[in-house]
Amino acid sequence: MRETALSDAADRLWQALEAELRAVPVSHWGFFFPCLIACWRFSCREHPALFGPLHMEYTARLESPVSTLRVDDNGYCLTHHVGGTPETGVRVIGQGPGFSWFARTFLTSEPPSDAFTAVESIMYAVADALGPEALRSPTLKRISVPRPATAHLEALAAVLRLGPLTITRSAGAV
Repeated sequence: MRETALSDAADRLWQALEAELRAVPVSHWGFFFPCLIACWRFSCREHPALFGPLHMEYTARLESPVSTLRVDDNGYCLTHHVGGTPETGVRVIGQGPGFSWFARTFLTSEPPSDAFTAVESIMYAVADALGPEALRSPTLKRISVPRPATAHLEALAAVLRLGPLTITRSAGAV
């Protein structure tokens, strides 16, 4: 029964990730950005009381001009910068008690957490399977996206399903 629940969670996580891989321009895949968005969306569905609205952005210098992709609950907004060069990288503005867990797990853990290592494995497996030609495309909207190993998806899904609950348990709540 537990294996079936974990497998179902891995399937739901893959659906969220595949949607982000198709929506986020390939030029904005740095720091595994599509997978971080999918992790947040998955966590919101699993623990709606612990995660607030999504606000993430990634600034990339791979294109000229430099561009920032902003993602929130309403959609995606790509902004091209003229003049000045904003700092590149991921910025996450979180809400809800689950945000501190998410930030520690995916953004600030040293050494990298097991969850971040699973994100890394998933993204590299997808990129390797896609190959260089697909990765030169602006997006993957019309390209078949290969599913990574189920073990990686299950490992990440297990962390996402249980992780935020460790906050409430350690704070004395059930």
